[in-house]
Amino acid sequence: MSMPATSSRLWSVEEVHALQEQDPGRRYEVVDGALLVSPAPRRSHQRAVALLLRLLSDY
Repeated sequence: MSMPATSSRLWSVEEVHALQEQDPGRRYEVVDGALLVSPAPRRSHQRAVALLLRLLSDY
């Protein structure tokens, strides 16, 4: 789940790309000019997604 940044200014796509290059451990998104920041998925999350994909694939 992403959390909006506390700044009230509007962010551009170019600024977000610059942030991603500086800190690849976080996920940055811009929605209607608002910056959303969330941590990268952890290994346990990735395993759960892979398991769910395998179960759905078998179905």
